[in-house]
Amino acid sequence: MTDTTSDTLDARRRRLIYRSWYCGIKEMDLLLGRFAKTHMASLTEEEVDAYEQLLADNNDPRLYRWIT
Repeated sequence: MTDTTSDTLDARRRRLIYRSWYCGIKEMDLLLGRFAKTHMASLTEEEVDAYEQLLADNNDPRLYRWIT
């Protein structure tokens, strides 16, 4: 992995952590924010892609029903 790729992945991780803490529904902020804060640094690029896609493809109520 090059430095540029690493920087880009780090920027995506930071963006996803922020997005996870500020979803809109407070319950989702707590669930996703804590998950992202705890695990985002250890996710592979493919896992970051999948998480990003999960957030893009699903709204808060749908994700909340799925998680709970």
